[in-house]
Amino acid sequence: KCKYVAKFHRLKFPKLALIDNKSIMVRHLVLLLAVGFIFATACTKDQAVPPGNGKNQNNKSANNICDSIKPSFQNTIQPIFAANCAISGCHDQQSKADGRIYKTFKQIKDGVNNEPVLCAIKNESGCLQMPRGGRPLPDSTIQKIECWQENGAPKN
Repeated sequence: KCKYVAKFHRLKFPKLALIDNKSIMVRHLVLLLAVGFIFATACTKDQAVPPGNGKNQNNKSANNICDSIKPSFQNTIQPIFAANCAISGCHDQQSKADGRIYKTFKQIKDGVNNEPVLCAIKNESGCLQMPRGGRPLPDSTIQKIECWQENGAPKN
């Protein structure tokens, strides 16, 4: 029965007669190898970058800059957070926006090291812009915060 069906199809559709099982298998094999090659070469292992090693998305050599910038907590970082973050309606003791307060050394250090503070103040995609509704912090101010973190976030 199969012989007659195949013969009938070849007679009725002569172009299909040119395609036999071997050529179909070869085409599938070539397609499979091509897709496999694409997947094999496209997949690479991304290296995780631990926080505070001086490499970030916008500045690949932050630690070179941070060698010359050594901001202190007392004179640089705390005033930045006091003027831009720990203000009424935001991250002060009364408002506690998102449950976060940025007043003490520990609160600010934890915010910079463990929370998406840098992401927010740098206005990176997927992060809420900070200061909210205000003017973004200047790059030089953000650089001071990054360098403070890079230098180990010392309490000086």
